[in-house]
Amino acid sequence: MEIKSKALSLHITAFIMLEIVVSVYTLLCPKIYRVEATILSPEAQSPAPSISTPYGTFPAKISGTGQVSSQAILALLNSRRLATMVVDKFKLDSIYKTKNKIMAGVKFKKNFTPAYQQENGVIILDFMTKDPGLGVKILNFILSSLDSLNTTIKLTTTRPIVKVIDKPIIPAKKYKPHLSINLILGFLIFLSIEFVYFSLLEIRKII
Repeated sequence: MEIKSKALSLHITAFIMLEIVVSVYTLLCPKIYRVEATILSPEAQSPAPSISTPYGTFPAKISGTGQVSSQAILALLNSRRLATMVVDKFKLDSIYKTKNKIMAGVKFKKNFTPAYQQENGVIILDFMTKDPGLGVKILNFILSSLDSLNTTIKLTTTRPIVKVIDKPIIPAKKYKPHLSINLILGFLIFLSIEFVYFSLLEIRKII
C-alpha cells in the first residue's frame, strides 16, 4: 500500500513539474502579435451588372470597365516587388538579422498573409510580428504603396485602387503563445507517457 502511495505521489509530482516547465517555457517565449487591416474587395466596390429574366438573374458581360479583380490585388500584395519595398523601407534585413535582403523578403512574406474572403467581400491583411507598432507601420505602408505599384504596372485607372475599411491598429493582446493551450498540450503529453508506462508494466507482467 505504501509503495502504491509513493508511486502515485511520484506521478503527481512529475505532472506538476511538467506543467511548471511548460508555464516557464511559455512565459519565456517571445510574444507574437497579429496586426490586421481590412480592405473592400474590388468586386464589392463595383458589383458586376446583372440581367433579370423569368428564369433568374444572370451576370451581364460588359467589357472595358477597367475594374481590377481581387486576385489581381492579391498578386500585388504577394509580389516580390512589394516585399522588396517593405524590406528597404524598414530595413527588415537588420530587424530579422538575415544575411541579405532577399532572405529578409522571404521571412517577411512568411509573416504577411493577405486573404480574400469572398463571402464578406473583403481582403484581410494579416501580419505577425514581435513589435506591434512596427506591424502597424508596415501595413500602413503597404496600403499606401498599392497605388504607386498600380501606376507602375498599369492595372487599372481607378484611384485609389482599394478602399480601406479598417486601418491597422496595435492589438490589445498577444496572438501567441497561449498558456492555456500549452498547459493542455502538456497534460496530453503526460497522459501519453503514462499510457506507455503502464502498458509496458502490463507487458512485463505477462512476460
